[in-house]
Amino acid sequence: MKKIFLLTAIFTLALISCDNFRVEEGGIGDTGPGGGIIFFAEGSQYMECSGELGNTTWDAARTAAMNHRGGGFTNWRLPNRAELDLMYKNLKQNGLGSFSNGWYWTSAGDSYWYAFAQNFNDGTQNSRDKSYSYGVRAVRSYTVEPEPEPDPDPNLTSLRIQNQSSTGITNVRWNNVNFSTDQTLGIIGTGAFAENTVEPGTGFIFFTRQTNPINARTQDIIIIEEDEQKQFIFGDNTPIVDVDNPGNIGTLAALQPVVTSLTIRNESFTEITDVIWQNVSFANNQFENVIRSGTSVTNNVQAGGGFIFFKRGVRPVTARTKDMIIIERGQQISFTFTDDTVIAEVNNPGNDGTLGVLESTVVWFDDAEGEMQPYHLRQSYAGYYDTSGTGLIGSGTNRHFYPPRGSSSIAVGGTATALLHLRINLDKKARLSFWYANRFTGTAGAIFSINNEEKAKWTTNIEWSFTTYDLEPGINDLVWEKKDGISGVSIYYLSLDDILIYYTE
Repeated sequence: MKKIFLLTAIFTLALISCDNFRVEEGGIGDTGPGGGIIFFAEGSQYMECSGELGNTTWDAARTAAMNHRGGGFTNWRLPNRAELDLMYKNLKQNGLGSFSNGWYWTSAGDSYWYAFAQNFNDGTQNSRDKSYSYGVRAVRSYTVEPEPEPDPDPNLTSLRIQNQSSTGITNVRWNNVNFSTDQTLGIIGTGAFAENTVEPGTGFIFFTRQTNPINARTQDIIIIEEDEQKQFIFGDNTPIVDVDNPGNIGTLAALQPVVTSLTIRNESFTEITDVIWQNVSFANNQFENVIRSGTSVTNNVQAGGGFIFFKRGVRPVTARTKDMIIIERGQQISFTFTDDTVIAEVNNPGNDGTLGVLESTVVWFDDAEGEMQPYHLRQSYAGYYDTSGTGLIGSGTNRHFYPPRGSSSIAVGGTATALLHLRINLDKKARLSFWYANRFTGTAGAIFSINNEEKAKWTTNIEWSFTTYDLEPGINDLVWEKKDGISGVSIYYLSLDDILIYYTE
């Protein structure tokens, strides 16, 4: 016991006073300078864990670990998953450390509700509810300086990077020379250092900050002369520069990352769904993918420009903003939808108006994914087709169709009598558009007709293609039909998608 007290005093003096004070290293199971138990010892790098700090929830465990002051040190924290596993293997399984057989918290959060913990009965790690009460052990890392050995080459050029800040730094490099004390994670942890031989020259130290992550560099260039052994110490007050935004300058502890964000507010009287800007989705109800009236959603985005695309909930219309939204790096832009916001209908870009009053020109639409309209008539094997293994509804086959353009497509095939018939009564002139693909055996084919007038015949393999037809006011009978009479061969399959009818006047 006397030896432990002596080691503790020497360790504390070595870490607080100067870097080259030599101490006896100690080993796993010995007492560390913070009064904890050493569970990792490799080279000059050590880690120690505290005794039991009680059983608490995950949030309380983090606080208890950070508030631990063993040995007067302030760098205690909750262990990560790898560190806790080392404590289990190096201490618990060797009967050291007075651990229970219960669960202990790690610092690794799995989601808003869950975090990882380890069972010290069998060593397994699992995601557990943060509200559970589990055991708490604090850990800290430290460096013990061995007695320096004679340098066989006194003319050695080197750089030593020491981290005395309150956060770990990763991806550390100077002039393409990498520095880390953890070769797997590339980290120089709090209280640790890394040293490498380098070529003489000048350069910034580049790194990634772990706490409040940011890609950064030192504000000042580091100059190393030939045969010089240079040391650089990172502290919380070290001036750094945000690499992603060079004008953002501050200290290692205080500099905040530059965030580019878009807030979309809905102050109109209608819900808007499927809201997208630059492939970033916005929704405050993910299940319904909607931004409700009187609410807003904020997302981090990449700088650039784009329209806000959406679907209107009342008098449905697929639309976009009339004007493009432009966001520069570091800006936090807010866009508010009101009933007077000017929008354009995506399916017919010439149809402009306001969010509150724009009337959709679309009179019929089926995208196969949402099945927005029922068919007027489906005969034999005509229906929705996907590649999930079920194939065409009713036919039990999926090997003859082209893969759907989206998650599913409309299919006509399987028998000699398959057809799809849509009847629609139009008030004024309109246009029909749709995608089609055809697969055949022999010279069998499909015919498309409007009011019994043949408009197209497909008798060859055709990859997905797009076509349009003008429609007159009044009754319009639209028929996609399998025609064995073309050649007498009965095996062919027609695929359709995005059938759209919209007024043109």
